[in-house]
Amino acid sequence: MRYKLKWKGAVALPVPPPSACQEQRYAGAIHAYTATREDTMPEHTTGTREEWQAARDRLATLEAEHAQRNEEIIKKRRELPWVRVEKDYEFDTEQGRKTLVELFEGRSVLLAYNIMYGPDFQLGACPGCTSLADGFDGTLVHLNHQDVTFIGFSRAPIDR
Repeated sequence: MRYKLKWKGAVALPVPPPSACQEQRYAGAIHAYTATREDTMPEHTTGTREEWQAARDRLATLEAEHAQRNEEIIKKRRELPWVRVEKDYEFDTEQGRKTLVELFEGRSVLLAYNIMYGPDFQLGACPGCTSLADGFDGTLVHLNHQDVTFIGFSRAPIDR
């Protein structure tokens, strides 16, 4: 995907359009944006090296606090109780219908990635998901050696 570029002198910064992700997610659209010299860079504060360093130090403190808080959240998430799956789920796969247990393929961990591709999408799956999926094959053998089965899933019909 190309982004609209905003110019300031010879510097171009990629700026995604505000609703591109939503439009891709819900409409399956692929967007192309082109740059023109008439596009303008938004106003931004310019300061001295010392002002930048002071602002960066304040930001570093906030980032450290955020990282610590994130670790606390991760720990709490891992402590959540497990719940037994009582329902007999079945899924359409390229090999036919499979139960949830069969998706594990005998391994103890199932890692599932939701590819944003809805049944009503006309132009294909989310470009970001598609790009990421291009690299899945190389990691499968390594995941399998760690007792992990990896699957990608979407709400689109299996033939799409």
